[in-house]
Amino acid sequence: MLESTVNTDLLSVMAKTYLNFTQVVAENGRFSQPLFYCEYFPADLTAAHVTLGTTSPPDLARNILLNLGAQTTQPTWCLTQIPEGYVFVMHSSAEPRTLLEWLPTSEGNALRAEALQQDRLVQTSSLFAVS
Repeated sequence: MLESTVNTDLLSVMAKTYLNFTQVVAENGRFSQPLFYCEYFPADLTAAHVTLGTTSPPDLARNILLNLGAQTTQPTWCLTQIPEGYVFVMHSSAEPRTLLEWLPTSEGNALRAEALQQDRLVQTSSLFAVS
């Protein structure tokens, strides 16, 4: 079973992810790898690559980018539901960098209604595509 701290509400997840996001350090002052995973992200999912950076993104990446692009406050964020659980995506277009925070299904389900109410829920059948 994956370790994770129990998050009771969306605000606490957002605050925790933001703290992790601000601590991400770029090599040589530049983000040569703009995609980062939080500590408890499942290894089998990080072995695949996220499709957010491709030139022709599939529906998921397009849906995430559309959701993030519709937001005006930086960094932007959304809660993404995948079959394995949930991924909290935080992104800054100014830097640019993206941080993926893993949330087990039980934690994500507790946050789902609030994220949906804020129009920040993205549902998909897959987050990753094998390269």
